[in-house]
Amino acid sequence: HDTGAITLEQARLIQKILKLSNSAVHGIAVKTYEANEIIDIANVLVDQYISWLSWGFDDGWKPRHNG
Repeated sequence: HDTGAITLEQARLIQKILKLSNSAVHGIAVKTYEANEIIDIANVLVDQYISWLSWGFDDGWKPRHNG
């Protein structure tokens, strides 16, 4: 975030993922709603990353849509 590579929102989402993941790794109980929140956050970050990959390319690439 400090160098402008990601947004403040993305940095906060990543910090939240790391904090909860670190707790789980060290044996601290993680509530189901917390785990689900992290999954939702990860989906947002993945969608943003895939969108970022297609910026500035003139080959017409688009993310695959499931469904």
